Amino acid sequence: MSVMAQLGDIEGLKHGIASMERVLDTSRHLDIGLFNFGRANLYGVSGEFAQAARCALEGKQYQEKGGMFFAQCALTILAAAHFSLADDIPRALALLAEAKALAEDTYLAGCELDAAAIKALVALRQGDHEQCGRLLRSVVVPQQLQNTHYFTRYIPALYTELFSEALRQGIEIDAVRALIRRCRLKPASSDIEHWPWLVKIRAFGDFSVEASTIKPRGKPHYRLLEFMKVLIAFGGSGVNAT
Repeated sequence: MSVMAQLGDIEGLKHGIASMERVLDTSRHLDIGLFNFGRANLYGVSGEFAQAARCALEGKQYQEKGGMFFAQCALTILAAAHFSLADDIPRALALLAEAKALAEDTYLAGCELDAAAIKALVALRQGDHEQCGRLLRSVVVPQQLQNTHYFTRYIPALYTELFSEALRQGIEIDAVRALIRRCRLKPASSDIEHWPWLVKIRAFGDFSVEASTIKPRGKPHYRLLEFMKVLIAFGGSGVNAT
């Protein structure tokens, strides 16, 4: 289900969680913890960030009972990230500090990317674009390019917002565009200048269609352009087929 979370596949997550629930053994703390991890992913990709954070914290409690250190740290970081997306900044920072304390002197102590991503989002939400840019430039983008392991990869909304800001600030534009494609992120709005759109249509001035991977040629291509011009001229929706 982690892959479905990264892809924002809500229906796939719902199906996976329903399947888990049917066979869930409520006497096994680790299983309940993982089940809540899946629920946190579902609420996160659905935009219900506060509920996602609460599920992550519930899962963490069960992982503590089961003695699963790795999952405790992961779920605490996920809760912190989701609370930052929900604009509950004090709780997000408190949980981030708790996660760092959990990871201290362990092989997880280097969760620098997760911490930097959450701090960058907090800075952005608080209007500190300079600090957000510093974190994106010095940690988030370089470590993403190095394929550093990180727990917040299950939260596409986090990186959609951060990479959009990186493009606005002109930070490593080609690298950020490549990361957006690799993570298969969906844009939050259509006004992000450097977003790597699969197809870009320009309707003001000279009409043009720019496609990143599709290069049609010949008469069918020409007829398609004419059809698109007509659709746009008549408002783009509710156009009579005749």
